[in-house]
Amino acid sequence: MLVTEWIGKCQELGIPVSEDFSLVTTLADPFEIRQWNLEGLPRDAVSTENAVLVTKGRRWPLMIDPQDQANRWIVGRERKNGLKIVKLTDKNLLRTLENAIRIGLPVLIEEVGETLDPALEPILLKQTFMQGGRLLIRLGDSDVDYDKNFRFYMTSKLSNPHYMPEIFIKVTIINFTVTRLGLEDQLLADVTRLERPDLEEQRNALIMKINADKQKLKDIEDKILKMLFHSEGNILDDEELIETLNDSKVMSKEINIRLKEAEETEEKISKARAKYLPVATRGSVIYFVTADLSVIDPMYQYSLKYFTSLFTKVIETSEKSSDLEKRLQILLDGITLTMYNNIGRGLFERHKVCFSFMLCVEIMKQAGVVTLEEWNFFIRGIPPLEKERPKKPAQCTFLDDATWNLLVDVEETMPTYAGITNDIKLTAVNVSVGSFQLRLNPLHFQGYVPVPEPPEDLSTEEIQPGAPKGHWNKRLNGFQKLTLVKYFEPEALIECLSTFVVENLGESFVENPPTNLPALYQDMAKTAPLIFILSSGSDPMAAFLRFAKDRDYEERVHSISLGQGQGPVAEKLISAAQKSGDWVFLQNC
Repeated sequence: MLVTEWIGKCQELGIPVSEDFSLVTTLADPFEIRQWNLEGLPRDAVSTENAVLVTKGRRWPLMIDPQDQANRWIVGRERKNGLKIVKLTDKNLLRTLENAIRIGLPVLIEEVGETLDPALEPILLKQTFMQGGRLLIRLGDSDVDYDKNFRFYMTSKLSNPHYMPEIFIKVTIINFTVTRLGLEDQLLADVTRLERPDLEEQRNALIMKINADKQKLKDIEDKILKMLFHSEGNILDDEELIETLNDSKVMSKEINIRLKEAEETEEKISKARAKYLPVATRGSVIYFVTADLSVIDPMYQYSLKYFTSLFTKVIETSEKSSDLEKRLQILLDGITLTMYNNIGRGLFERHKVCFSFMLCVEIMKQAGVVTLEEWNFFIRGIPPLEKERPKKPAQCTFLDDATWNLLVDVEETMPTYAGITNDIKLTAVNVSVGSFQLRLNPLHFQGYVPVPEPPEDLSTEEIQPGAPKGHWNKRLNGFQKLTLVKYFEPEALIECLSTFVVENLGESFVENPPTNLPALYQDMAKTAPLIFILSSGSDPMAAFLRFAKDRDYEERVHSISLGQGQGPVAEKLISAAQKSGDWVFLQNC
């Protein structure tokens, strides 16, 4: 938005400006961005802009990185350069920094809090000085030789840190926290890479070729400048210079042709990517529902790395189909169910319905079935305002004053329910959610008038003033009916939530996810252990040994009960099992 306003202002003032200007295209080239992606940088636009700030900024970066995305990229980028990874609590922090500054190694400080060690100030402010022809920096009590190849990075896992102004003037604070659109871009890149690797390979080959051509052109330009500088007499007599100029002209034409090819390839990739956008959007929606579970219980925290590994696993292992529509539906169904099963089995029983409902509503919100206004009304309810309300009609003896006032408030707050207070006295108002029937007034009552069937397209309906609308069960969608249940029969809400999820997602999303060991084993990896959270009296050991026997691993299972002094023993056991491929079962963790 800021760039758009800036471009508009430049055009208004007559200042020459590119209409498609972006920070990324100005400060980075496609070859460099591709290299960042290979080093572990996510492929979305926000991450690329952040990488530009990290690599081009004048101050050292402090990255807000709750999902470890920046951390993984920095490690992948600087590992080959001898990266030193430390924490502010390490005893040898200053010694490590001193050695890295002296020999020009990169340093990454992890898990930075809301304050920084004052000893880092000379490094952050780059307080170097010349003495005796040497570039030095004062670190602690000593002057250290400053190698210009030294690089310094900091990451914080705090999702919403509060930094004081004095920190902002010392570092470049960069927010790597994943956003919904940013994650959508990342997942879209993953889907396209896995589903259409041919286009990705073609794009990479073209980028490599263009980069090589640009380097050749730069070399020729440098050669021309050098020859012009050393040229004597009439330059038209210098045959080598003329030939070099001709080569430069030919090379420029070739590069322009390849740039057009690159644009065509990018357009093909964009069109191919757009077809898989629903899959990426579904993944992004599910991740943020999962991230919100930590509000219910702090134990429910899932890393983005774990989530994306499940996402890509579904794409790789799901049924293939040459029909794109069918393939997309397979991916949407597979991703939704896999995420529900893997997340749901780690939830307490009382929270599973809540997770299913949140998942269902977010998918419907993204599809436009449920509006933001309807969701806010469902969650926040009616503002508690003291106001004058119409008097309850005399014939509505079946309603108490509180219910009538609530009905008036519902109608005034949400246009969806317009006319319901008029209908309550003229016709039966009832809705059904599954087998549950919500009746706001009696099915038959003196004074009711006949109501014609509404047309298929309700937008064409014409209702005379004062006439009843009727047929509320047809007029309202499932979520709008659920809202009425919440306000008028709250004790039936939990039952209706399950019915609502079944109607919109399926029976699988209200059933307990499979927790048998063969199913769990399929979702495990050598770097992701299986953790059992036990209630009193439960013991999975017997089931685990039976599973090991079924897989002919009974003799290769090592079990140890953790307690005082058992930590080093368990570490040795795990180290040995990593080499031999055995299984380790730690009890009493």
